[in-house]
Amino acid sequence: MHGSYTSLEAHGRLADEYRELRELGHAVTGGRQHWLRYRTPAQLMEEVCAAGARYDCTFGYAACPGFRNGACFPFPPYNFTTESAFPALELPLMIMDVSLTATRSRYAVARST
Repeated sequence: MHGSYTSLEAHGRLADEYRELRELGHAVTGGRQHWLRYRTPAQLMEEVCAAGARYDCTFGYAACPGFRNGACFPFPPYNFTTESAFPALELPLMIMDVSLTATRSRYAVARST
């Protein structure tokens, strides 16, 4: 699921969005936040887990390709509050569509100089 721009602005709003889709018959098991937007990794993962998601794909770069956490494999983010891993996995995002446009623009500028 692609969480809305405001889905993390209030506790439980992301869970509401998951619930609404499930009530419409969609088997929502994970997602990614709009514009990769979140305040802290812990806040994001707490909301993802509260929504009943099994995975998230938000940890990435919006403007360039690459793995934000240096990991190219699924991993359970660590919850420092409980001193254990979150139950949902993070599936690292390698590239976002905006990255392709930004990369093309940089190459175009480099070739023209």
